Amino acid sequence: MGEALYSEPGTPALQAIFGQGASIASASLGVVEVVAALSAKRRASEIDLQQLDRSLGDLDDDWSGFIQVPLSAETVEKARALARDHALRGADAVHLASAVMLCQRIQDPSDRVLFVVSDHRLKKGAPAGASSWPGITVWDPCDSAAPPLP
Repeated sequence: MGEALYSEPGTPALQAIFGQGASIASASLGVVEVVAALSAKRRASEIDLQQLDRSLGDLDDDWSGFIQVPLSAETVEKARALARDHALRGADAVHLASAVMLCQRIQDPSDRVLFVVSDHRLKKGAPAGASSWPGITVWDPCDSAAPPLP
């Protein structure tokens, strides 16, 4: 979501995901993190106020089309276990737990969850944390241009 609003390594590959018409989901925490990241870029003078406002408007438009995984008590318990078992940071554990919760609710066995991650610590912990859920594929858009979609 955030990389589609400003250019970073992995942006073209991530934009390809958006262009494929796949359903996009995110933990509800994700929108807060993107707003914080954009605001930090503004504070560091990497983007100007108009770019910030435009990006926040684009975020609002994008977010309304996302499947939003709420931070439920069940997600928090899963995140706690993942943080403990895989030494994940809090927000990272919430994102992975949200992917797990989404995977557990998928009705069609041919559907898959593509867990997009660029954070190096999360990338190390996510495969171990996701290994118990065969419907989750972990992918870093900085590592390859084409996501491993079924």
